[in-house]
Amino acid sequence: MRLQDVLGAPVMRRFRERLRKTLEAGRALPATVMIAAPSGEERAHLEGILGRAPGRPDVALRVDVAQVAAILAAARICDDLVEGLEYLEGPIRDRAGEALARREEWERLGADVRARAGGRTWLVAWYDALRADGVLARLSSNDPRAARALVETALRVLDGWPEAGTVLPELAARTVGDAHALDEGRPLGTLLVRAAAAYGGLDAWDGAEERRECWAAAGVLCDELSAPVLVLGLAGGSENLTDRMLRMYTDAGEACALTLRQIVRQPPRFEGLAGRAVYVCENPAIVAAAAERLGARCAPVVCTAGHLRGATRRLLRALAAAGVELRVRADFDPAGLQIASWTLELAGAVPWRLDASTYLAGPPGPPLTARTIPDTPWDPDLAEAMRERGCGVHEEAYLSSLLEDLRAD
Repeated sequence: MRLQDVLGAPVMRRFRERLRKTLEAGRALPATVMIAAPSGEERAHLEGILGRAPGRPDVALRVDVAQVAAILAAARICDDLVEGLEYLEGPIRDRAGEALARREEWERLGADVRARAGGRTWLVAWYDALRADGVLARLSSNDPRAARALVETALRVLDGWPEAGTVLPELAARTVGDAHALDEGRPLGTLLVRAAAAYGGLDAWDGAEERRECWAAAGVLCDELSAPVLVLGLAGGSENLTDRMLRMYTDAGEACALTLRQIVRQPPRFEGLAGRAVYVCENPAIVAAAAERLGARCAPVVCTAGHLRGATRRLLRALAAAGVELRVRADFDPAGLQIASWTLELAGAVPWRLDASTYLAGPPGPPLTARTIPDTPWDPDLAEAMRERGCGVHEEAYLSSLLEDLRAD
């Protein structure tokens, strides 16, 4: 076929692409097309069409589009250059119109979410954040129709929130029909863990513990029996099983491991502790020693056990919300300072023997490099002292002083 041989030849690809790009942008055919650094085959083919002598190989090739169209028409190869392009490679797309239609579809989707949200401001904030940071566009390949399908499925799940301690796979199976649809890395899981964060007023969902806490904020349990939080002397109300269990362990002076499942399904009530101090330590050895030496005479203690896991975060937030004064300390090392830093951001949290003078009074522990020591805004001198001294000090080094505090309170 002559059209294929002349205009559709592989050496004409750049010429066709320039014409098609211009037309799809909604503009008329250009007067000329410049082919930079043309190959010998490109130059020979185009100059053969135009009936020109070959030019210098190092000079860009300038092609008169109207002349090419006239030559093809005169040779009865194609009467119209645009029709020839469409015959060879399909219709010319109206990309500007398509872009406008996509924008309008995105706008309709946003309006529909707002209408569906009612008074749930957190839901609107969730959708707006997904649009602002590009997550929804990425998960839907920037196709508003695919995004609508994802969002509408998510909304079916969200309409039942908060859940009453539902296990994550059960929620997925009941609402979506796939027990793994809300797993980490799945599109719906990505959308909905962020919805859970918005619902609970949380701002982190990337780590395993953060995701667990986000789901828990919406009443959804994710690996709810692992990584319990260790407490001693923490008795609140007496209305449900969790409260009664905490009261029983407090009266016996024994430490209690509280699971995320217990905290979510039957939340303990701490209003009776408002204004009182609850001590936060890092190491279980402190709790064990307090249980052994003080028993039921020990002030309330929460132990992070070296990590801010979902149950620990949930419990500390609940205590802060109840108006408890959290007195916080941890090991004098990078991990301990990170735990303390997060906890001290909670309402009513204050340092507990977590200053430079306490640190310097302790025996030198494992060596540290200055660059690994984070800032300590509650006491800037602490970070400076640790960087200068170059070693950590574990909590156990201050055990006698810590137990005196717990006894006195």
